[in-house]
Amino acid sequence: MRKYVITFLFALLMAASVLLFLLPADEESITSENREVAAFPNITKETLV
Repeated sequence: MRKYVITFLFALLMAASVLLFLLPADEESITSENREVAAFPNITKETLV
């Protein structure tokens, strides 16, 4: 039973991490700090190697 609880909590943590990563940035805090949001780099075969 304990194994299932640990597995469930781990899956819940992973799902929450993915959801937080996919949320959009807070535009108000970005403008108040006078900074630009960094763009994600383009992924190509050369950059992966």
